[in-house]
Amino acid sequence: MASVFKRSADKRDKGKPYYIAYSTEAGRRRVVAGCTDRAASEEIARKLESDVKLRQRRIIDPSQERIAEQSRRSIREHVEEFLRYVQTRKADAHADRYLIQVRGRLQAFCDFSQVASLGELNSDRVAAFLAHLQQRELSGVTVNEYIGTLKAFTRWCVTTARLHGDPLAPMKKQDAA
Repeated sequence: MASVFKRSADKRDKGKPYYIAYSTEAGRRRVVAGCTDRAASEEIARKLESDVKLRQRRIIDPSQERIAEQSRRSIREHVEEFLRYVQTRKADAHADRYLIQVRGRLQAFCDFSQVASLGELNSDRVAAFLAHLQQRELSGVTVNEYIGTLKAFTRWCVTTARLHGDPLAPMKKQDAA
């Protein structure tokens, strides 16, 4: 059973949050911050307990839950993690320049499409971004580099269990003519 409490130093301060202590499905004790309202913190505690019971009964799939959690995180956090991954894979003399290019391409996409979280990434937004690049009269080779970078990012998201499936899998590179 979860317990809701305030830390002893915070008991008289109404602006300090309540804390929730509960046991996970593995039996580990966790303490998380709740709200400044006790009733809201108790409701959160009931939800945490309910989720633990559902995981114990295998009604909630932990892998699906992880993907859902990852899809809510900022896409820029995922981009930074992807860049760290690429940096470990590309250790040659051209790695710095390559990383700058990959970062620039992904940031240009994020800025144009205004995708805030990974869950908002889809092929329609990428197609609109590619149309924007073509309007700027970039070469076919450059547009294909953007496509390659975006596809590499989404493939990495799938292999690291951040997305269910690759939304850009059917997308092909364009004729570079």
